[in-house]
Amino acid sequence: MDENFVEVNNTPSVEITDAAVQSEDLLTLPDTFSLFARTTLLKYTLTIENQDTIHVTFYVDDKPIKQIPALQGTVSLYAPAFSEGYHKLRMEVITNTGTGSLADRVGAELMLWKSREWTFLKKRVAPQYLF
Repeated sequence: MDENFVEVNNTPSVEITDAAVQSEDLLTLPDTFSLFARTTLLKYTLTIENQDTIHVTFYVDDKPIKQIPALQGTVSLYAPAFSEGYHKLRMEVITNTGTGSLADRVGAELMLWKSREWTFLKKRVAPQYLF
């Protein structure tokens, strides 16, 4: 191969297998991944200093799917719930502002942290036949 050319692989770099349950670290996933398993568990751990977490909310295609009151947790993607094709996964974190003001202390002042979005591809899996 010519040293001035580089082969590029355009397929998603994470292939979730046809297992019943697959577990992945959400924060290390690439921007696009394929969803094959019946249930995919996405684990996350966040670090935000000097601010209390109110909750973490996960959305698929702008619809909330789970709200967790912690910086560490797991969200499940149940493949049969999604149509074939591409979907957007988004995570938002709401914390106090950390200013120490009276409004901050009583919860009237909050901060919204938006994460990047991930795209996942729901593929149809060939049926398994038992003979």
